Amino acid sequence: MSETITAPAPGPARIFEHTIPFAPVARLIVPDEFKAKELAWKMSVQGDNPVLLIPRHADLDDGALPPTGFEPYFVGSPLTPKQILISIAEIGAKQLDLLAWQHREDESYVARLLSILRTGCIARSGPQRARDLQSLAQLDALLGSLTRSLGYQAESDAEARRYRQDTHRLTDPFIPTLTYVKPASGAIVESYTLPAVSRAQGVIAPEWRDLPTYRLRRGWRFMALLGDRLGNAPVRAGLQDRWQQLPIQYRYC
Repeated sequence: MSETITAPAPGPARIFEHTIPFAPVARLIVPDEFKAKELAWKMSVQGDNPVLLIPRHADLDDGALPPTGFEPYFVGSPLTPKQILISIAEIGAKQLDLLAWQHREDESYVARLLSILRTGCIARSGPQRARDLQSLAQLDALLGSLTRSLGYQAESDAEARRYRQDTHRLTDPFIPTLTYVKPASGAIVESYTLPAVSRAQGVIAPEWRDLPTYRLRRGWRFMALLGDRLGNAPVRAGLQDRWQQLPIQYRYC
């Protein structure tokens, strides 16, 4: 694992464009509150932060660890960057264990869940589509539970509060740039602009081999997919009410 110290480096704004997963459940019109949260999350995975450097695509091909978006919740904690990585991976691993236990009557549930997250697609029709939608609703509830609990934890630290305030100070002016279009059936494309700011301070550039077990590597991948696939406003807006239709034991994790 390489380590580096980089001074904050503001630069010109950058424009991004992505295809949104799970288009059948996404909404094109979403409240600005959702957009504000999405841009702050995007900043966590697109801009270097005090925990890790954001890898380039070539770095990912060479084994670099992708960001999860959860790293800034640990700003101000006594943990080292390496310990933060293990903590995030452990959270993901425990959540997968919990999901497997909740759906223990279906041995393939977690494998199917991870496949849905990787592809960004659900079954087109039939009973499997209904099961996939329920799985997405449960994952949305899980993401909300994690961000709330980690957010409460971060709010108790002055450095973490400043970091969050600075993030919104940087990203909120760009809310009008976040747009969603549906150029073709089954696809939604989002475009947005973010300031090119690096807030790296003694951070690390981790690799998959820095997570010593398969369980931790799978936990990290789950956390990265969870934020990437469900951390966008159209999908969260589309799933907003579905979690209320879940059995009570699946609503809060």
